[in-house]
Amino acid sequence: MTHYFINSRVRHFTREDRDIVYFPDRSVIMQVNSAGLNLIEEMKTGGVKADKDSLQFLDTMTDLELLSTNKKAEVSSVKQTDIISDEYDFRTLTLFLTEQCNLGCIYCYADGGTGRRVMNYETAETALKFMADHCAETKRDFHIAYHGSGEPTCAGGMLGQTVKLSEELAEQKGLDLQFSIGTNGVMDDRYRNLLIEKDFDISLSLDGFENTHNALRPMPDGNSFREAMKTAYACTGRDHPFSVRTTVTDRNMGELDEFASFLFKNTSCEVIQLEPVYTAGRAASGAVRHPGIDEFTEMYFKCLETAESLDRNVCYSGISYPARRDFFCQACGMSLCVRPDGIYFFFLFLFFQTLFKFS
Repeated sequence: MTHYFINSRVRHFTREDRDIVYFPDRSVIMQVNSAGLNLIEEMKTGGVKADKDSLQFLDTMTDLELLSTNKKAEVSSVKQTDIISDEYDFRTLTLFLTEQCNLGCIYCYADGGTGRRVMNYETAETALKFMADHCAETKRDFHIAYHGSGEPTCAGGMLGQTVKLSEELAEQKGLDLQFSIGTNGVMDDRYRNLLIEKDFDISLSLDGFENTHNALRPMPDGNSFREAMKTAYACTGRDHPFSVRTTVTDRNMGELDEFASFLFKNTSCEVIQLEPVYTAGRAASGAVRHPGIDEFTEMYFKCLETAESLDRNVCYSGISYPARRDFFCQACGMSLCVRPDGIYFFFLFLFFQTLFKFS
């Protein structure tokens, strides 16, 4: 009978009554049930034998390089800091250009718009040059992403300057350049044109039809839905594909299948990313509720069926097998993230380390 031994340090913690285990030597984090947790605890003190109930779980952990059938490999000698310093490879530079925002989304996890800071050029220049050198050394594409906590186009001048500098650096070093942005779509036409002309991978936030979207994403003295749709139609008119990011709450679940059909039939939207609201920031006030698991699942598969019938797609970052998954966004993946104040950091699953400040 095969014995399985754990070959990584393991840490256990709970989050909202869920058992989470983290393997720092392998950069893996997963949710487990009580049976899985008991097996892991048992393996911390010795090997365990597989039976018909535990075999699939143990095989999955072996595939993730968390277990070994060799007792000598019971505990990895590799330190987490060694992995970070020697093997961590940035794939993207994510610039958080500003804390300012032109909307007041009632569920904003980052309380966007409460701060006023904007990244200065010296910070952006240092970060871009660092990333260009890194990409040249590692022979990777030069990928620049723009993200919140605020709306990136609220710092439109800095957006334009960083795009120009990125192009210059890419040309100097012979790098393939890619841009991406997460945006609420409320912007001047000059920035819509910039995103399309520079072939940005655009993720546009839309939460449903006009009344629903405007209630969830209010715009002072304006109509956020119509402004966001201007961006959608600008892309469509120039055959520029884009994706939509929809925050799913108790207020919009009932119309999302119909809304997905509307977008796929009338715009160049190719993918809709459906994400349950996160109860952080303004969402913690109780203004919206998190969708139930059963309701979200039913809605998701209805939207998926609609998308597939139109040769399009919907996705959700939490769907994966067996334990590892794609990151929700580039800012939480293999990305070097720079805040408006110059602090930069990178995420490792639920954990992050602040490195130092650009100056």
